[in-house]
Amino acid sequence: MTPRLLTRTLLAAALGAGLATSAHAGLANGSFEDLLVEMPGSLFVQTAAENVPGWMTTASDGKIEIWQGMGPNSEVPEGPSEDGSRYAELNATQSSTLFQDVTGVAADAIVGWSLAHRGRTGEDTMRLTITDLGEDGVFGTLDDEELFTDTFTDGLAWQQHSGTDIVALGNTVRFAFEAVSTANGDLTTGNFLDAADFGVGVGVPTPPVPEPGTWAMMLAGLAATAGIARRMRRA
Repeated sequence: MTPRLLTRTLLAAALGAGLATSAHAGLANGSFEDLLVEMPGSLFVQTAAENVPGWMTTASDGKIEIWQGMGPNSEVPEGPSEDGSRYAELNATQSSTLFQDVTGVAADAIVGWSLAHRGRTGEDTMRLTITDLGEDGVFGTLDDEELFTDTFTDGLAWQQHSGTDIVALGNTVRFAFEAVSTANGDLTTGNFLDAADFGVGVGVPTPPVPEPGTWAMMLAGLAATAGIARRMRRA
């Protein structure tokens, strides 16, 4: 490797370590913080889907249930949220699917997902299904293609789940959650969801930011390489 190429390589590594980002076309309101109805003093609210921006439901009454965890020092028996101050329970008044349809992900892009899940009274199980809706953009038609599905069983503590390496097909993608089982046997009571996201760069571990000593070593290496290059040019 020539001195010039080595310098460029070290500089690229330094910049990459400090400036890594994860731009993506992701879920809207993935932590359920944006709510168009008031919750003063309420632990939860069952409200029309249009009051929860970004989210939709297959429930016939169109209701979505949002809980208010009140932060990490909450005394609410159901506990605090994982991200922000709110989270969702998968079913409000009936067994249904909570979902978002995501657009803007290019064909062949490598996408991932992340979420936080926990039970309400014990171990609850939910299913995540990611489906490409095909060229017609309509769910449930012949050109749908399932990109990913899995179930998650968690107890009373929030658990983070994530995955990547899903190849997008360039169409609208449905990101859907449904309750499989609950500790008390009632599918409308349990399966809390928070911090959901999907898109390019999601589900990939974030590179650690270099410590000051590491930056110093990298800069010293760049300076030494530059000095060698100057000496070689003079020779």
